[in-house]
Amino acid sequence: MAITNNGMRFSIPAKQIPAGFTPQSVTPFNDQEYNTVNKVYSVLKSTVEDADPATTMTNIESALLTLIDEDISADFIATQTVTHYSDFIKFTNNHVALTSTDDWLTNTAVSYLCTVVTYVKSMA
Repeated sequence: MAITNNGMRFSIPAKQIPAGFTPQSVTPFNDQEYNTVNKVYSVLKSTVEDADPATTMTNIESALLTLIDEDISADFIATQTVTHYSDFIKFTNNHVALTSTDDWLTNTAVSYLCTVVTYVKSMA
């Protein structure tokens, strides 16, 4: 299976994006054949945390892209070529309410809960 990940758009509130974080570029498309409906991924804090909130968010982004690729691999036939991109639409955690400060990226939550919509087009 050939998977092309066109990146992830960040549609979460700007106050949840730490200073210094630059998301990867995304190449969206309008001719998708399939999309997920608000899928929630749990990202363990211990696997992404860093003293720098921007680095933590970069690690969360990387973890999400890996999890999404794994889902795509499981959902489609191995002989297909699949192209997808995602939209990160909600960001919370399983511990405390998020505030407008960056502190919660470095000292709370056991897991970050990330709601994502993934758009897929495949070619046989």
